[in-house]
Amino acid sequence: MTSPTPETAYPIRRELVRTDRAFATATVRGDDALVICFSFHGTPRPGLGQLGQLDQKHNFAFSIVDVACKMAFPNPVEDITRLIAAVAEFARGYRRVFTFGGSLGGFLALNFASYFGAQTAIAASPPFAFNPAKVKTDTRWEKHTRSVTSFAWDNIEHGITSLENIFVLYDPYNPDAPHIAAIKNVAPHTTLLPIRFGAHPVSKVLGQANNLGPMISQIVDGTFDRASLRRAIVDSRPKSSVYLRTLAAAQPPRREQLRLRLLRKAHEVEPTTANALDMLPTLIRLGRMDEVQAITKAVADADSANTRQVRTLQKENAKLKSRVADLKREIRTLEEDAEALETSIVVELPTQTPAPRLAQAS
Repeated sequence: MTSPTPETAYPIRRELVRTDRAFATATVRGDDALVICFSFHGTPRPGLGQLGQLDQKHNFAFSIVDVACKMAFPNPVEDITRLIAAVAEFARGYRRVFTFGGSLGGFLALNFASYFGAQTAIAASPPFAFNPAKVKTDTRWEKHTRSVTSFAWDNIEHGITSLENIFVLYDPYNPDAPHIAAIKNVAPHTTLLPIRFGAHPVSKVLGQANNLGPMISQIVDGTFDRASLRRAIVDSRPKSSVYLRTLAAAQPPRREQLRLRLLRKAHEVEPTTANALDMLPTLIRLGRMDEVQAITKAVADADSANTRQVRTLQKENAKLKSRVADLKREIRTLEEDAEALETSIVVELPTQTPAPRLAQAS
């Protein structure tokens, strides 16, 4: 990638490809490094990718491509072919190429790495395969694979063996562990980064603790140190509600008080309805029914307030739609009036008398 010139204003944002199931958008900078990120969403749209959101916070020095996928992707093969071709063409302009993703996005970051000429892949809690025939004991993604008609592209062995560096982050206490072992078996040079009680995918904990962006930057610029990452995670993981809830769920029955303290802390860090409801079973087992009733009432009140807010927004949206329809009708009326006015105007040009002919000399 050429260095920025005085005439070049970075970053430059552009759309690379759009299909029914995926968007690929690029943020271009003058650096020679490119990170391609895969993430899955219920309704993918431009600007939704995980790396783009991190970029807003950290302002990365490298260029990025965010591939936001629908949960049924990769399918069909035609969509995959278009996406790979567009991203690969863009990646050819970079000397150093990295791929990144979490969960199924991590799988794609490993599986498609070789198509983009990547030297390094970073994957958080990646499955070893998307094809149910290859992972018969793990049914977590079954609902997403039912609509997939072909797994011809599902060949992670091809994707990772050509990589110079592979960083895999995972929770060793999670069902992901067998998948990670299979990846390590195929690519022994993989660097494993276990994150205890990181849940699935561990990128959520890293993101909440503000470790994910700095870690990617360090891997790209060659300053990554796993001991430093471990210390940073230990220091910052109490800021992650996912970590606190996962640690609470791992507590034995004799540690109900500790479980409750962890769940309270999770709700304090991220005061959501889900985190509040997580406390109820423990409170019931401890016989703290007053707190159960208080939380239940608070959640019901919040839901009622949210419902009222949604209804207000729906009414405002209906008014806006009605106003837009009125404006369209007014525009049509104006156009019709203008057309009628044009046809009613008759311009009479004065009759020109032909110039007299001069008599020719005899």
